[in-house]
Amino acid sequence: MQNSPGRSGSLYRFVLRRSAWAIPTVALVTILVFLVFEMLADPAANELGIHATPRALAELRKELGLDRPLTVRAAHQLLSLLQGELGISRYHGHPVLTLLLDGLGPTLSYAVPGFALASASSVVGGLFAARLDGGAIDRVLGFFSTILVSSSSLLIVLIAHSLLTHTMPLFPVSWPLTATGSESTSLSHIQLPTLLWALLQFGPDFRHYRALFVEASSAPHFDAMRARGLPGSRIFFHQLRFCAAPVCARLGHRLPHLLAGSVVIEYVFNIPGIGLLMADALHGVDLPLMQGLALTLTVGTIVAQLGSDLIAGVLDPRMRHW
Repeated sequence: MQNSPGRSGSLYRFVLRRSAWAIPTVALVTILVFLVFEMLADPAANELGIHATPRALAELRKELGLDRPLTVRAAHQLLSLLQGELGISRYHGHPVLTLLLDGLGPTLSYAVPGFALASASSVVGGLFAARLDGGAIDRVLGFFSTILVSSSSLLIVLIAHSLLTHTMPLFPVSWPLTATGSESTSLSHIQLPTLLWALLQFGPDFRHYRALFVEASSAPHFDAMRARGLPGSRIFFHQLRFCAAPVCARLGHRLPHLLAGSVVIEYVFNIPGIGLLMADALHGVDLPLMQGLALTLTVGTIVAQLGSDLIAGVLDPRMRHW
């Protein structure tokens, strides 16, 4: 009981140390996105096309504020983002914040269950494959994950979409859309994108968790436990506890993918989510939309990393020293 305040204080300092870089990271990403678009493309020239006259370009650049010095525009962009003003999308003509909020629902509706399914199946599969190292289950899962990792995600999505929506019409072809926007989706529209999300994530995650569990089972201190005659179930419990922090770190690394969505899945199924917004922003050289997406992904990544670090620090005190 006497060590409890010290442990709490150590965890508190650990959280403060890990969260101190959150705001500088958001500001740095915002400036980098701004500078990258400044070097790669001119929004005025992209909007008017190759036949635009110099006068028209100058007028549009003045209207967009591109005639101001680079440092002034960068500071204005950063200040606007810190105030929550994400601007108007040049590609869609709507407020960026509205587009992001509208896109989160469709993306999370299939990405969250897909993430949960992939994480559970890869952890359990990796655990069984490690315990049955070299057995039939290990070889089958290893072969399956190798195919997934070595194949293009676009190829996997296109094949599954063609087989399961056209050849065998088990699922709807695309997201339900009307002239006024997206309708409320049913479970049937979410099932196939969810399965594909889980399939694309399972390959690399299974291999990661299998390697983690194999390494944990061969650690020297577990050999010492076996030599002392500890029951296998007790050793297995300690192995799971030993792997808990790395598993949480991997899950925290994966969580930001929920916000980004899958550009391939959303493009093929015509899902109006965050992934499709990313494709629109790149296609239209839409600086406000790209900055809003970058800010959303950065904040999501920071929150996910802080959460996974906190859980890892609670499960494994050794994680608090870095």
